[in-house]
Amino acid sequence: MACQRHLLVYLTTTLLLFVFWFSKTSTSLLFLLYDLARNPGVQEKVYGEVTSLVGPYGDFTPNIFAKLDYLKACVKESMR
Repeated sequence: MACQRHLLVYLTTTLLLFVFWFSKTSTSLLFLLYDLARNPGVQEKVYGEVTSLVGPYGDFTPNIFAKLDYLKACVKESMR
């Protein structure tokens, strides 16, 4: 019985942490998208940066993510 209780506590805690983590991430992304929608010039600049680095096939690699400086700045500004 005690083992089942510990398992239930463990599963509940894990689920709550996952839900809260996902909630934070989705809220941050929604604010970023909202900020980009309100600033079409910035949105075009981000789009241009991404399309210039990704190429025609949309291949994302860690090297490409490291070069997205303007997008990183937008994310940081949105979280400020």
